[in-house]
Amino acid sequence: MKKNLVRILAGVMALVMVLSLAACGGKPEGGKNADGKYVSIQAFLEDPEVKPEIDAIIETLLSSDSGMSAAVTGEGEKLVYTFTFSEEILPEGTDLETIKTALETNMGTVTSTFEGIAAEIANVVDVKDPKVVVTYETSGGEEIYSEEFSAK
Repeated sequence: MKKNLVRILAGVMALVMVLSLAACGGKPEGGKNADGKYVSIQAFLEDPEVKPEIDAIIETLLSSDSGMSAAVTGEGEKLVYTFTFSEEILPEGTDLETIKTALETNMGTVTSTFEGIAAEIANVVDVKDPKVVVTYETSGGEEIYSEEFSAK
């Protein structure tokens, strides 16, 4: 189980890194202010050139047999990654405290990545203090682990 968790976390980190690159790539005009920045994180995510890139990355990294799905949303000044484990990966009765501990331990190794994404968001979106939130949950919607990161 722990080996699968580490593999899934590695895939998630790849998704996050590619998404951070997408933040710098698009040049569409909709949803932007006079400075050329997106008016909100949600506007960035809904951009017709950015959204397909994000969807393709998620589809590629988290195929139907990965046991996990992902959603990327904007909530105010937060970019939220929500990763949901399937019932096959985390069947009912799984010790979620063990999973939480493993996620927390491994998350410490990628803190700088998420802080960097928050900094990139500040470059392309007109927000004062962008945050990146990473949440893992069960297929039933129960939160296992969540952490919030700020730009450094």
